[in-house]
Amino acid sequence: MTSASEFDSPSSRLAPVDNSADTFGGRLRAARRASDLSRGELADKLGFKAKTVKAWERNELEPRPDKMTKLAGLLNVSLKWLLTGDDAERQGPTAGLERRSLRPGSIDLQGVLTELRAIRTEQAGLADRLARLEVELQRLSD
Repeated sequence: MTSASEFDSPSSRLAPVDNSADTFGGRLRAARRASDLSRGELADKLGFKAKTVKAWERNELEPRPDKMTKLAGLLNVSLKWLLTGDDAERQGPTAGLERRSLRPGSIDLQGVLTELRAIRTEQAGLADRLARLEVELQRLSD
């Protein structure tokens, strides 16, 4: 496991703030719960310790930008929603469903949600690969 200090930028150390949905930490917590993941499960998927995710949720630390995209993908939310809270941009597992009038059986919602989650997970993995390649390219050009 990696430590929080290895992946959190020095400027990302924030003063603890309210854990409502008005903060990054509150939105992260809401998205994690909506995805039915424990802190430990999310931390394992990201290669962090659960206490790091807890610090993010409590607004004590903020993940580095390269981890934000991966978080959004794993939690099925848009990066914009995770960062800003703009509800119009939320793309979570239940976002917008209450506004649709779907007939039972007309769409396999669970299948669609499962496929969306798989795509978001793949997207997060690709974002991580891109970040590693950017680091490698920077190293080679120095």
